[in-house]
Amino acid sequence: MKKMKQLTEWFKNQVGIQEKEENNVVYNTIYYGREVSGDKYPWCCAFIWVGFNKNNMSNLFCGGTKTAYCPFVVNWARRHNQWITSGYREGDLILFDWNNDGEADHIGYCIGVNGSTVITIEGNAGDKVS
Repeated sequence: MKKMKQLTEWFKNQVGIQEKEENNVVYNTIYYGREVSGDKYPWCCAFIWVGFNKNNMSNLFCGGTKTAYCPFVVNWARRHNQWITSGYREGDLILFDWNNDGEADHIGYCIGVNGSTVITIEGNAGDKVS
């Protein structure tokens, strides 16, 4: 439980960090090992991966797999009986399907729930962490 609080605090401390230019952000630099930019590098999932990695909890993100692809996260969770659609709590990863096409487009980290509202921290939300 202490490590989860540490992870949540790390995510909270990232709020407000912005891109330098399109998708050129510290989380992509860490993930790819070099600066990248352009529309080929959305970074919401890279942000989540970096958070788990920086807090020595990589094994809790897709079993330690390095991925920046939201549909991979969905498929991994389903294959490993970790897919949920309700009862969210701190530390859960929330995946969004903006286009309603059955494929995850975005990911956030749940920091809490207030009634029926899930509170998340997300990378690449308006070109920043929010």
